[in-house]
Amino acid sequence: MTEKEYVAGRARKFIAWMKEQKLDAAVISRPEDIFYFSRFNPIIASKPPYFIFTAEGRACLLTQSLRLNHAREESAVTDIQGYGVWGDIPILDGDPIGAIAKIIGAKNGKIRLGVEYGALNLLTYRKLTDAIPVGETVDVSGQVEKMKQIKDIYEIGHIRKASALADVCADTMRKELAAGETEAAVCVKGHYAMKKYWLTHFPEEEIAGFSEGGILDALMCWCNSGSRIAFACDCPKPQLPKKGELVVSYIWGKISGYHSEVERTYFTGRLDALRERAVATVQESRTAMLAALKPGITFGELFEVGCEAYRRHDLEQMIPGSFGHGIGLSAHESLGIGKNRREVIQPNMVFTVEPGLTSLEWGGGRISETVLATEDGYELLTKADASICSVRE
Repeated sequence: MTEKEYVAGRARKFIAWMKEQKLDAAVISRPEDIFYFSRFNPIIASKPPYFIFTAEGRACLLTQSLRLNHAREESAVTDIQGYGVWGDIPILDGDPIGAIAKIIGAKNGKIRLGVEYGALNLLTYRKLTDAIPVGETVDVSGQVEKMKQIKDIYEIGHIRKASALADVCADTMRKELAAGETEAAVCVKGHYAMKKYWLTHFPEEEIAGFSEGGILDALMCWCNSGSRIAFACDCPKPQLPKKGELVVSYIWGKISGYHSEVERTYFTGRLDALRERAVATVQESRTAMLAALKPGITFGELFEVGCEAYRRHDLEQMIPGSFGHGIGLSAHESLGIGKNRREVIQPNMVFTVEPGLTSLEWGGGRISETVLATEDGYELLTKADASICSVRE
């Protein structure tokens, strides 16, 4: 099967589910989900696209007319319509709500309409339900997220490439920390290495993100040291990590919309007893979870495996709320390695395994891998050196 055929299969699966739920139509508005069903990213989405399904089998990409040629060249679907006036480009309607109403078409009586509650803003929701005879709206976000949990071979292929980018960045950041560079300089050089690798190996692939303002380069890395690790995410500073401090690098690679994640922990000089115990806990938790990871166990069971090292090292009070999350078109998708999570691990799920701990006083440490569940276990998609060691005396 081609990638376009896989994309078409997603639409057929969603429409079959709609019929089971007795939905007459559905409007998808989250940018990542529009891409999932169309493989189109307009880059700038100040005039947002939509994806519309009808129970009769229509799967239509609607985009602002300025983006219409772009959509027709790059989208994996053939039913593409435009809204909004832009010169002499043919459009369905001047307004997106009017265009959506025309795509859904006339119905007998009020309809059951599927929308993404978490993505559709209230103003658009009200305009939509005023323009269309809606009797009831149903949140379809959960179904879309469920479909995205199992990746196809093309999605996995993109995440592999994104992981290769992230690995290059991780190895570069480690080397630059060892050379005595500041947090900010380490990130600049890591990002450059990632972008250069993309240009050399995957220049035909986009590294764009999903945003109203347009993200042509969505490759991201940042680095925090000492107590600033507790922020979990903050811009790097032009400061040198102090001796005896832990340093965490965070990296998101991205290819054709698909993410990978690598997080690594380093230190300079020597660690005190508490930080050594913390580092040992993170490493042992990672090893135990990977050893237990296989289809058939639940994410909650995997979480409990990860907790054992914390208890053994008397750090139970520092067990985080999660040891990982789903990853794909979003950096954080619906799966999660958390307490009482009942989802069963299945082949072709992709998620992170990331034991860590956080202290408001001295920061913390973390290792994160992007992992593919296989028929008999797992595959590490990220392969950068995961050892926690001193990079500079």
